[in-house]
Amino acid sequence: MPKIVDEAERKARIAKTVWEIAAEHGLHAATMRAVAAQCELSVGAIQHSFASQARLQRHAMALLVEQAKTRIEVVAQTDSNGMIDESVECASDAGNRATAARAIISSDQPEHVVLLLEQLLPLDKERRQEARAWAMFSNEALFDDDLRAYATEMNGLMEQFCRSCLEHLNECGLVRRDADLLVEASALQALLDGLTLRLLADPTPGTAAIARQTLRRYLQRLQ
Repeated sequence: MPKIVDEAERKARIAKTVWEIAAEHGLHAATMRAVAAQCELSVGAIQHSFASQARLQRHAMALLVEQAKTRIEVVAQTDSNGMIDESVECASDAGNRATAARAIISSDQPEHVVLLLEQLLPLDKERRQEARAWAMFSNEALFDDDLRAYATEMNGLMEQFCRSCLEHLNECGLVRRDADLLVEASALQALLDGLTLRLLADPTPGTAAIARQTLRRYLQRLQ
């Protein structure tokens, strides 16, 4: 009996191989031939799933965005005890899930928000690989309109998550009254971007500790 191939699973495996190659050698190195060799597939098998190099890159970038969405949803649904709130899991659509998630980022302490924000930083091997690949894609998106759409979507996800964290702190009375949450969310997003680049350049424990402390200092300044 011929082996049944799960096309979605195969595409995901191919896309993750693009990330691996891009993270180590740059996006230009993630050719169909290189991806096929690392996946132990023929070039024809890659072309069966992706008719062109451009389509392969778009799918790989789109999957990075989807993985970021999943991580943000899981992080936002996690309370201070590490539990997932059932009201978020049962929400019927993305808008309701976002509303529920904002309602249950559930610690009254800024430290818990720091822990949430840390999940978006490249503080382990998996997230470093994703962040390195994303940096390569983001650079390419400056010149490619199709890739730019995914970069814009990722930017929106990060902006909304930063705003949700600050709205939670504000509801807890932990943000000073004269603070502009939209401006501060933009500043927090820029801070995360900067910390990400620093951690990619120097992924040592000392740099990680400085990144965590920087987030704490930023949130303390808002009080």
